[in-house]
Amino acid sequence: MVKRLFILILFYASAIPFHVYAIDAVDVLIKNGTIVTMNNNGDIIQNGSIAILNDKIVYVGQKQEKDFTAKTIIDAQNGLIIPGLVNGHTHIPMSLFRGVADDMELMDWLTNYIWPAEKLNVNPNFVYWGTKLGCLELIESGTTTFVDMYFFEDVIAQATEECGLRAILAQTLIDFPVPDNNQADADQRWENGISLTESFIQKWKDHPLITPAVGPHAPYTVSPDHLRVTSGLSKKHNVPFVIHVSETAHEAEIINDRYGSDAHSSIQYLHDLGVLSPLVIAAHAVWPTKNDVQLLSSSGTGVAHCPQSNLKLGSGVSPVPSMLDMEVPICLGTDGAASNNDLNLWEEINLAAILHKGVNHNPKELDAQKAFSMATILGAKAIHMDKSIGSLEPGKKADIVIVDRSSTHHIPYNNNNIYSELVYATKGSDVSTVIVNGDILLQNRTHNKLKKKEIVQKAKLLREMIDQSLKENR
Repeated sequence: MVKRLFILILFYASAIPFHVYAIDAVDVLIKNGTIVTMNNNGDIIQNGSIAILNDKIVYVGQKQEKDFTAKTIIDAQNGLIIPGLVNGHTHIPMSLFRGVADDMELMDWLTNYIWPAEKLNVNPNFVYWGTKLGCLELIESGTTTFVDMYFFEDVIAQATEECGLRAILAQTLIDFPVPDNNQADADQRWENGISLTESFIQKWKDHPLITPAVGPHAPYTVSPDHLRVTSGLSKKHNVPFVIHVSETAHEAEIINDRYGSDAHSSIQYLHDLGVLSPLVIAAHAVWPTKNDVQLLSSSGTGVAHCPQSNLKLGSGVSPVPSMLDMEVPICLGTDGAASNNDLNLWEEINLAAILHKGVNHNPKELDAQKAFSMATILGAKAIHMDKSIGSLEPGKKADIVIVDRSSTHHIPYNNNNIYSELVYATKGSDVSTVIVNGDILLQNRTHNKLKKKEIVQKAKLLREMIDQSLKENR
């Protein structure tokens, strides 16, 4: 009888959701902060605590230190405790190309400067240390998840794993020779690219931090047949599909001239090819038509809004408010540091909030809470990861950032509107602590995993080699 009763107790206990019953023995306890949860209710918890067990959040609320037995206790010191930021579009190793070419339009920048520089310099060593440098910058400014597309993506995955960040990493496929796939024969080159991508997916799928993805560069650099193949590969393995879309006003003209299409827009073109789907993360979307916005919404496609890069390259301003009205999930992206020229997502949050007010002559457009959501929970939805990241809730991954409020630009505290403080006052340099997957990467602005001095030194040496190669080949 006792044995049967014990079994019944175990059965009912196991049926209780993990976050309902009390857990006092935890790995990390964060205390003494204002928690900006970004949950469905928009809860903000003053003098709150967050408990972490393994890689997950197990408690969010106002329990105190005495209620837990924690291996590590972090005092937020009245700071803001927020979800880790989501950077929806990067080319992470291009940190090493920072400032190589500026003040020119996209196609000139790409064809006459960036692609030649990549041909001369991009190799596994470049990619490894460029990724380390980029991850260093992301961590120090509070980004915990990023979406990348570049060459030698397997090396990027290795470096990202070592840095401890979460990432969607897309192996780039393109219809001309590139550093990691430069066979002269076009058919052989394409088949090699597909094989490389599939091997990359199989190697990294189900990794706790790395999500492999398929990354056709753009509809104007990948043929219609090849776009169908890459879309099929994404669907076959159920992995993200990352692509540049509608970045310039003349993109559809290039597609039509190159491939004999009669598409009115690159988004319509992708729809007609059957590419748009809930797996797609479309970077830029600067020039969508009203019909395009409907197609993005109905297909479940996520969009990465990159305001700084698009403005700097003269590409235009994405109609983000219109897309949000149609419930298109939108994240923010920095793009690569070669076109931005940094990976600081706080600048994108601030710019997104004020840019669309000015463009639409409406100070109520894209309010601070909505702008911040694009870097957190809405951003997570845009990259199709909102079930595991983007908000501070029990059961979600422990990706957490603490913002120090001691700088003068935070004072006096705006406790009546925390989102205003986060969007209009906070800087990347205010980030003091970063946790990813329960692992403390940065604490009191000190790195626990990365050797910053070594990374910076390697980056400086590589940049000297890059500058020399460009000088010799002008």
